[in-house]
Amino acid sequence: YDLKIPVGVKQKFLTAWKAIPEEERFAPQFIVHRVRYGESLWTISKKYNVSIHDLAAVNKIRNRNKVRVGQKLNVPLKGGNAWATANKGGPRGYSKKIYKVKRGDTLGQIAESFGTRASKIRRWNNMKYGSHLIHAGQKLVIWVK
Repeated sequence: YDLKIPVGVKQKFLTAWKAIPEEERFAPQFIVHRVRYGESLWTISKKYNVSIHDLAAVNKIRNRNKVRVGQKLNVPLKGGNAWATANKGGPRGYSKKIYKVKRGDTLGQIAESFGTRASKIRRWNNMKYGSHLIHAGQKLVIWVK
């Protein structure tokens, strides 16, 4: 592709371009998600904070109600908000903590104690959207700054 730079900003562009580590300049702009039982395009789009429209367009999905278990979807990344690689599993700039659920714990209480939201804990642990069911002894991944 040809890249057209407006007159007068060439030097600014080149400076910014050189500041990007070489291995990241042409990094993939998406990650691959394998559809699990109970997931829909809507729940996947919420999990990665992308629009259903973008998710469907990237994957050439005409009927948004038809995704199959095991199907691989390309999920477009959104700038600095994007999740780190699937190997790391968490957001950039966060460290991984493992929390062992105690009797009487709720997701809300756990989230509050770590300064995060229950919805994020559900996402990090691949829990169904809206699910609050946890049990004593369960280990939860929690990402903290």
